[in-house]
Amino acid sequence: MGGGFPQSGGNQPHAAFALGQIEPAFHFHAFAFIPVILRLVSGFALLGSSQRRAGEPDHIREGQNTMKQRVIDPEITLVPYYPNYEVSYAWYQDPGVCKQVDNMDGTYTMENLKAMYGYLSTHGDCFYIQYRGTLVGDVTLQDNHEISIVICREYQNRHIGRRCVAELLRLAGEKGLQEVKARIYSFNTQSQRMFSSLGFEKTAEEWYVYHIKPSQGKAM
Repeated sequence: MGGGFPQSGGNQPHAAFALGQIEPAFHFHAFAFIPVILRLVSGFALLGSSQRRAGEPDHIREGQNTMKQRVIDPEITLVPYYPNYEVSYAWYQDPGVCKQVDNMDGTYTMENLKAMYGYLSTHGDCFYIQYRGTLVGDVTLQDNHEISIVICREYQNRHIGRRCVAELLRLAGEKGLQEVKARIYSFNTQSQRMFSSLGFEKTAEEWYVYHIKPSQGKAM
């Protein structure tokens, strides 16, 4: 995902979107200080999922104002980020997913994961995606107006990503934003189709922009 976390060697961070067989996986938070990574606005593919642990607060944002859960529909709820590496680490251990999301060879280290969430949770609205009571990925509306999302492989192709992105467009409208953007690698045609179907327009080789409608903060 564009703009945000600096990569090693002084390179500019980049965004990417990964998707499954039908539904795109997009992500923009793959920033790894060290070995690199910076996952942007699109892409969702990973493995492993797990139940939300009992007793976790329903709204937390480290070092910033608290956020509240966003109930999208009876199946999906966006849960404000809180450290839960035991669950989320498994999502980033799929080489194929990391390639789609960050165009990298390899997987996340725990250090990469903590750096990524540390950045996203302090530079945007970062949520876990809870599907039928199970945490299956994460999605972020960054302060630079970029969107990122990752959904574990076993929960792809259920239109989860599409519904989550639509909800972040509503959030962007509530914030008074005029547009949001997403960076999608040229080989990720499924994510390109998904974003385009929601109204994103291609503005550059790997960049897509969505213009927020005046009524967007109320309903899609």
